[in-house]
Amino acid sequence: MNEKMSASALNAAIDKWGHDGKQWLIQGQKLAMAALQHIVDSGDDGFMNRLFLAMPKGTKTSAMAQWILGNSHLRANDDEGTKKTRPFVKDAEKKNNLETAAKKPWYEYAPEPAVDEVYDFQKALLAFLKSAKGKQSKAKQVVNVDLMAQVEALAGVDDAAGFGDALAGVGSAPM
Repeated sequence: MNEKMSASALNAAIDKWGHDGKQWLIQGQKLAMAALQHIVDSGDDGFMNRLFLAMPKGTKTSAMAQWILGNSHLRANDDEGTKKTRPFVKDAEKKNNLETAAKKPWYEYAPEPAVDEVYDFQKALLAFLKSAKGKQSKAKQVVNVDLMAQVEALAGVDDAAGFGDALAGVGSAPM
């Protein structure tokens, strides 16, 4: 789905998305605290499980799981038959802690890496291919040329379409 937007519409949409996301995080903390209070008051963990299961795929579910496990008397459910519908169950040895739960919101758990700490496999593969292509051109004999062509095809690099252009600016960083 490619949606075209003007620069001003795109800026406004990004601003709204950022604002809505922040509000979503704050609302999630309020709901998590209410669910934890409900556990303290009644022992019922249904709302906490429901809250966790309601989180959209791709959101910080591991952060919420860490918050729940670190601040409640719940543990991860390891029962294959029920863990998908009830991810957390009571652990008699653990205690609920509303004070620590309020001090550190769920979204501050499981921090994400900085962008420069994310491994860019495409960049590394292109650097490897550039290096291999250079060594191949200097070699007296090359074996597994078909393998090189297969890797190039998988990487979306077509020698006839300008392999050198696709690799321009790619250093020879180690993988």
